Amino acid sequence: WLTRRAAGRRRSRGKENHIVTPDIAKAILIIGAVAWFIIRLPHQKRSWKTKTRLDRRTTREKILLTCSFTGLGIIPFLYVFSGVPRFANYPFQPIMAWLGAAMFAAALWLFYRVHRELGRNWSDSLEVREQHALVTDGLYRYVRHPMYTAFFMWAV
Repeated sequence: WLTRRAAGRRRSRGKENHIVTPDIAKAILIIGAVAWFIIRLPHQKRSWKTKTRLDRRTTREKILLTCSFTGLGIIPFLYVFSGVPRFANYPFQPIMAWLGAAMFAAALWLFYRVHRELGRNWSDSLEVREQHALVTDGLYRYVRHPMYTAFFMWAV
């Protein structure tokens, strides 16, 4: 019952009111990844300085970590900067961008908390450090692997 002209105005008016655009959504992904790196960096440096008593790194684990890095890092950034892979090119929906930004913010918060609670016990691999202690308080009281939860939230 709307004329084509009125319907066209209604559609364009709705698009102008969106605060999140595809470029802003891509910027949020980049900023979130940089924040992820900044959160992890001091813990990574401290980890390198702390002696390891037992190292269980295997080839399988290295392959799995490489796959994780590819799925959470390389492929999304390849898409942001080049549009490849093309099958991931869906019509932009601002509500999904908002939900994605909120999920990423929650993942960053969780990632930060996990690193803080693990302290010197943190490692990017299965390693037992000098003066290692099992962490069972804080988030670890409720979730066995909250860092994996943070990674899953980022993937979503």
